[in-house]
Amino acid sequence: SVPKSGSKRQRVPAGRYFLFGSISSPHYFFEIMSWVGFNLATGTVPGVVFMMLGTIIMTSYAIVRHERYPPSAAHTPIFPFGIDVRPPRALVNALA
Repeated sequence: SVPKSGSKRQRVPAGRYFLFGSISSPHYFFEIMSWVGFNLATGTVPGVVFMMLGTIIMTSYAIVRHERYPPSAAHTPIFPFGIDVRPPRALVNALA
């Protein structure tokens, strides 16, 4: 939820919005899914390479964001339904 003006407190999004209840960064998830759709429509090699690199980078950003959440938040960083795929920690640190 959005904090009231002047408030510096951040809250974990509640589950009333689609995917906010199960993943920390749904905007990155939808970005990746849009690239999957693009690549299914076009089938180009450069598009697939761009999608794979973008997925690695966005997953790294999502992990850093997810680690700032309180431990009580039962989310995965980027993929829904308990799928917790993470790139190597050294790569996450390098990209973050």
